[in-house]
Parts: sequence; C-alpha cells; structure tokens
Amino acid sequence: MSTAAGQPPEAAVLLLPASELTVRDTWFAAGVRATASNTFVGEEVFVPEHRVIPTTAPAEGHDPDASGAEGLYLSPFNPVGVPALLAPMLGICRAALAWTTEQACHKGVTHTMYSRQADAVNVQVQIAQAALKIETARLHV
Repeated sequence: MSTAAGQPPEAAVLLLPASELTVRDTWFAAGVRATASNTFVGEEVFVPEHRVIPTTAPAEGHDPDASGAEGLYLSPFNPVGVPALLAPMLGICRAALAWTTEQACHKGVTHTMYSRQADAVNVQVQIAQAALKIETARLHV
C-alpha cells in the first residue's frame, strides 16, 4: 500500500496466514483469561497488496474486495472485525448480569424492608431490562 509523499501511513488491517506469525501468551488480565486471546507477532513478514485492507475503506463505502463487486456488505472487515470487537463486550455484559443476579439473592435494599434485592420488584424489572438489552445486542451482532 503506497502513501503520498509527506503523508503519514494509513492504518490498515493486514491478512496473514497464522503460520507466518509467532504467538505470545501475554493476556493475563482477569477479564480476558481463558479467552484464548494472545498477541501475534510478525517479524520480517511480507504482506502482498491484495491482503491489505485500509481501515478507511469500509467507512467511506468502498469495497476492498479485489473482485470489484459493489457493496459494503461484501467487506471482509464487517463480518469478522465488528463481531470480534463486540464479542468481548457482550461477554462482559453477560458476566456482569450473572454476577448482579447472584448478588441480588444475598444483598438487601438499603432503607427498605427488603432483606434480599431479588424480592424487590424494581430490582427484578431492572435486571429483566438489562437481560433484554444484552440479548438484543447479541442478536444484532
């Protein structure tokens, strides 16, 4: 991918065979443990032009597919990249909902007669609304 003289290089998604990369196990944060998330490192790797997708192409409505077919829906970044970015967020939301639901059985509601949040209708409604929003987001992804 060439850039104009004096212009900074454009950000891009590079498609490479995993066999050309080294895997480093670097993800130790509690939120991403057991997700098989790792850092891929490529050193001295040649990336042919047809495997370079400028990140601005989908936003500008250009199809980076070499076939010349029109339509953003054909962009390889959309079916793979967007869910890959959203999946961890959905997982975090589902875990937060499960934790909150579990805690509702053990915690009371301050300044009320409820010794368990699970017995309070307003808490039940809020948990149900959160569950519905998370499920709706999952269906959209």
